[in-house]
Amino acid sequence: MKHTAIYKLYPNAVRIDENNNVFKAYDNKGNLITIDMNSIETKVNELNQLEIDKENTKASAKSKLEALGLTTEEIKALIGQ
Repeated sequence: MKHTAIYKLYPNAVRIDENNNVFKAYDNKGNLITIDMNSIETKVNELNQLEIDKENTKASAKSKLEALGLTTEEIKALIGQ
């Protein structure tokens, strides 16, 4: 998830090297990009929360569709589970 966070925070990053939890990002010319690990951790937390919210929304939708009488197969077809 840290790689995703780095790419989102630093759109000019095209390569990330990781060694012993030390991250280095590089642009398309091979130049090292200065990255802020605190910002990256914050972004990772934000991305994780978005995933949780997405799953919660999906579970809520499934519950509501079940209450309407849809079958499990119909629900899977609609919400992609």
